[in-house]
Amino acid sequence: MAQKTINLGTSLGDPSATPCRDALSDFQDNFTELYARFGSLLVKKLTGVLSSVQGNHTDFTHGLSITKIKSFTVIVDNAYVPNNEITDCKYYALLTSTVVRIVTVSSESSLIVSKNAIIYITYEN
Repeated sequence: MAQKTINLGTSLGDPSATPCRDALSDFQDNFTELYARFGSLLVKKLTGVLSSVQGNHTDFTHGLSITKIKSFTVIVDNAYVPNNEITDCKYYALLTSTVVRIVTVSSESSLIVSKNAIIYITYEN
């Protein structure tokens, strides 16, 4: 279904505006479609501390069916750090059927070892 647009008119009582009952029906139809498309998506938050040694990995157990996972985002020390883009903050994040594994890069991750990590996983209900 295409989005249903509600004409508000240009002033109070404008006869070109969508009548109230029709506008509420369109409003409900729009939200019904959004819910049908995205209402079954949920987000799970995992937290923990990265390894204190560069080159090691830390596993975060997600407890989800891998077929339901749509995406995940890693935040280290309260900052989004894209993989391998900032000197001394390099890591890899891997998704397996049971864990999200964060691997710090040897000699290139000194600023993120022993730091707090948050992982947000978007998945289907």
